[in-house]
Amino acid sequence: MVGYAAFTECSSVKEITVLNPYCRFVNFGLSFCNHFIFDFDNEIPVKDRYAGTVHGYSSSTAEEAAIEADYPFVSLGEIPEQAFVQPLVRGDVDRSDKVDVADAVLLARFLTEDAEAIVTQEGLICADTDRSGSIDLEDLTYILQKIAKRPVNNEIWNERTGNPFLDYFL
Repeated sequence: MVGYAAFTECSSVKEITVLNPYCRFVNFGLSFCNHFIFDFDNEIPVKDRYAGTVHGYSSSTAEEAAIEADYPFVSLGEIPEQAFVQPLVRGDVDRSDKVDVADAVLLARFLTEDAEAIVTQEGLICADTDRSGSIDLEDLTYILQKIAKRPVNNEIWNERTGNPFLDYFL
């Protein structure tokens, strides 16, 4: 995962190569951004930029991020076959590559020992959202908070900082 403003204060970075074709970006273009222009009167950034090139595989999340942020992108070619493993997403119990109501319902059914609630081994790994080693109501609460877009523990990009400049992006 590439976090929010991961390259802030790294203005000399001119090339970023993302080899994971499924890499998660907290905020696409702002993950690469290494310079902000800030409007102090209105307490918001008015422009962000990355003065370099993003390298990654064609049809990857890196390409998607670069295009969305209008940054130059250079392809490393097609995604290699061995990269076609679906990434694990915390809370994605049904393995749909997103956390949604279906995950909460499936986990609730699983926790109540509903025999028809089938969860794969990978789904069980994703269901243990707090990495406690057991699947419980804490994990279901995490998923519900994620769906409701409420702050979730241990996720800095979902917590307000008290800094209007950073909170604008969160």
